[in-house]
Amino acid sequence: MKKILVLFAAIIMMFVVSGCSSTSPAKTSTTATTAASVATNTETQGTTALASNSILIENHAFNPGVLTIKAGDSVTWTNKDSVSHSVVFADFESGLLKKGDSFTHVFDTAGSFKYNCGPHPDMTGTIEVQ
Repeated sequence: MKKILVLFAAIIMMFVVSGCSSTSPAKTSTTATTAASVATNTETQGTTALASNSILIENHAFNPGVLTIKAGDSVTWTNKDSVSHSVVFADFESGLLKKGDSFTHVFDTAGSFKYNCGPHPDMTGTIEVQ
């Protein structure tokens, strides 16, 4: 329950920060956080609610395996497994995410972006950016 409250606080903080940001296009940024620091980490830019752009890492799979978003939206991956996973794209990666850790990335460019888990390369997913 405490993790849910911390995640909820982080989501509210992100809306507050995004409401105060300039109107220039969002720059690509990545953020890896632990459950303890989620509430204070506000580097992620964008205005999309995390609930619709969330990917859970559980049962050694990315869920959903394919996510379609709009350019400028962010996606947050949260590890629910008891083992560490990572999110690895051709140009960037999350680093290892322990249980409860999250990673957020803003996608500014349209295209199809395939990714996998570093320790478990058979775990794959795709972000479709329109």
